[in-house]
Amino acid sequence: MSDNRMILDELVVDRFGGLGHRTIALPHDGFTVVNGLNESGKSTISELLAWLIAGPAGNAKDAQRFGHPDELIGGTLKGRLRGETFTARGKFKVLKNGSPNVSGLTVDMGGTLQAAQWFTALGSIDPTVLAAIYRVRGESLHEGSNVEEHVSKVALSAFAGRIDAHSLIDELLKDRQKLTTGKAVGVTSVATLAEQIKVAKGALDAAGGNADEHARVAKDHQRLVDERAAALAELEDARRRVRVAATVLSTVSYQKAIVVLRLELEGLAVVPDEWQSLVDDPTQLENAIEARREAEQLATGKAATATATAARLGCSLDRLSTVTITEGTLIEVALASEAMSTAKEALTAAETASSAAGTAAGEASANADRTLGAIGATRDQVAVA
Repeated sequence: MSDNRMILDELVVDRFGGLGHRTIALPHDGFTVVNGLNESGKSTISELLAWLIAGPAGNAKDAQRFGHPDELIGGTLKGRLRGETFTARGKFKVLKNGSPNVSGLTVDMGGTLQAAQWFTALGSIDPTVLAAIYRVRGESLHEGSNVEEHVSKVALSAFAGRIDAHSLIDELLKDRQKLTTGKAVGVTSVATLAEQIKVAKGALDAAGGNADEHARVAKDHQRLVDERAAALAELEDARRRVRVAATVLSTVSYQKAIVVLRLELEGLAVVPDEWQSLVDDPTQLENAIEARREAEQLATGKAATATATAARLGCSLDRLSTVTITEGTLIEVALASEAMSTAKEALTAAETASSAAGTAAGEASANADRTLGAIGATRDQVAVA
């Protein structure tokens, strides 16, 4: 069901009657009762509310109860209409003749509304009803006689669509006076007056029926509002219980995770004391890893060198790895190397001498062949001789 209510939040009085520069909070969680002594400003507050909702009512004399001629009176009313916030501002100039102009009322509600636009936005809220009721509250309650009857007649007349509730009573009084004084114009008998009274009474009865229907609708509306409030309360309680359940489940989940983690930690091996330095300074572990990598690279290079050396020596790498080199072995190797060098030098010299001898022998043989050729003899002849 849509909310068509008007909710009033705050009334600010700039200057109105005996009130000025005053802010009045209007709580809306139930009925709001304005309580105070006689002449303390209750009716003035009601009248200002009516002016800010329905525009100024009454004539110049009525307005002069709340301010002097040429004086600006009014205030500000804040609230909500059908869920939308509004701010009604009234600045009404008191005149010597004529009622204050309704154009002094403007409303901010999704934009600036003039008085006529504001009355249209009110819809089912009848400005005439408000004006009549608040005027009764402001005037008739001070008269002290037949207050309840008078208020009832004015309110019912307003609900029936009468523009001015006082006019109905005034017309009846004038008609009665005309008949009793014999100065009636256009009235020929008491029957005519009785018929008029009957018509007026019928209007009042109809208005009373409308008022009863309004009260029933208002009661049904309040019941629905109460049911909605109860449903919202139940919904909020359910949400709260869901939040509590979610919190409990989350807490249990966290506790379970902590237990599992604790068991896993307890199952880990004890960290040796010598590793503590790595925990305190992680760069040590990085340096150790880098040193091992360099050592592995160096070992790989040494292994290649050893393999090549073993190949040159004519043995396997496994055989070479069993050789134990001592200081004496190094000396023997050094001496052997020196002797080998000397032998290599002698061999080279011998090879050189042999080569020279071969060359000399070849030259001698060639010379002999040339000599024999010169004398006409052969090697065999020379050998025989």
